Amino acid sequence: MADGKTDRTVGDIGEFALIERLVSDTPTSPAIEVGPGDDAAVIGLPDGRVVACVDVLVEGTHFRRDWSNAIDVGRRVAAASLSDINAMGAECSSLLVGLVAPGDLAGAWIMEAAAGLKEEAASAGALLIGGDTTQGDSIVFSVTALGSLDGRAPVTRGGAQPGDRVAVCGRLGWAAAGLAVLGRGFRSPKVLVDAHRFPVIDYTCGPRAAAAGATAMIDISDGLIADVGHLAAASNVTIDVDSSTLEVAEPLQAAAAAYNVDPKIWMLTGGDDHALVACLPEGVELPDGFLEIGRVREGAAQVTVDGSEPEWLEGPGGFTHFAGGVPSGAGDFARFDARRAYVHALGGGANDGAHPLDVGIPATLGTPMGVRDVVAEAGSLAADIAVGSHGALLAFVVVVIAVTSGTSSSNVSRVRVADSFHRGRTSPR
Repeated sequence: MADGKTDRTVGDIGEFALIERLVSDTPTSPAIEVGPGDDAAVIGLPDGRVVACVDVLVEGTHFRRDWSNAIDVGRRVAAASLSDINAMGAECSSLLVGLVAPGDLAGAWIMEAAAGLKEEAASAGALLIGGDTTQGDSIVFSVTALGSLDGRAPVTRGGAQPGDRVAVCGRLGWAAAGLAVLGRGFRSPKVLVDAHRFPVIDYTCGPRAAAAGATAMIDISDGLIADVGHLAAASNVTIDVDSSTLEVAEPLQAAAAAYNVDPKIWMLTGGDDHALVACLPEGVELPDGFLEIGRVREGAAQVTVDGSEPEWLEGPGGFTHFAGGVPSGAGDFARFDARRAYVHALGGGANDGAHPLDVGIPATLGTPMGVRDVVAEAGSLAADIAVGSHGALLAFVVVVIAVTSGTSSSNVSRVRVADSFHRGRTSPR
């Protein structure tokens, strides 16, 4: 067993000692009548109503420890729930956190993740009031957020009216650009990588928009088109996004130019920025920090861009769970094992001088070959180039080799080049 506090595992520390450490420096407030340490917490809320939500985040699906440090992960998992409270026009008061962790996980990692979680919660005016821990094969966080409307009506997804202005508070496309950078094996521009690791959120946007008369709101976790689509469906309206209003920041411009990508694709379909979209009646002054990006119109429940459905878009315009098929995110692509073949991300060839689209064939199946060689092979090698929704605008490309049987490279049956940048995820959310 390890002797020092910094190198002890969760198994070394034990469940109750770990919980004691996690809550030992947790602040409190007069609203918390009973805090951590009892069977349940008791909190008082001003108007007697509770706004509640829960998000579950899983290692390898929502975050990767080789891409993010523990503090970043803690901030990220807290932000997912805090942002949902914000989108109801409420102010978050407290968090309950469930944690699953393997017994050999370093205790220091858990403490740092807790510090990041508390830091993000504090930025929204919320406190950690309890939770639970258990052992499992991978790291899982379940975060329940509780908030108060302070006498206001909740702002749901279903109230948008034709003629409303559609406005956004926060950044769009930054996390997707950071995903593209990390997916290529780089760690800069740091501002984009950091945007992917954890979002930067103004938690006052929701209450301020509600006070201004917002008719509908949603946070952008899966992608602008996908999430605004939920508003359109709930309100039974058409929402048209004016792409000319999207302000492309310099870091996005630079990354897009380097990767030959249209940055507005990131902004329209990338997730994890947790910007807030609000619909506000015509004539209402937009709150500070909001930018008008479109209009609500009569019509079928749909999202259009510049007056029509974008021809390049396939699918919902953002990430969805359980979509099936080839993994659609960088995290899973980076580890994807298609029956003994393995994957290199674009620009991530393992050997010096490797072509950016080089693929790895296990030694038993032959020597590594470039994708151009694979495509050129005759006979049993069938190449299916499927570049997704916008083939000319690849920000993250992977090569998946599906090996059907046998022990020679002649049994490689398909080569698929698939893009996933528009999903905007580290891996499936």
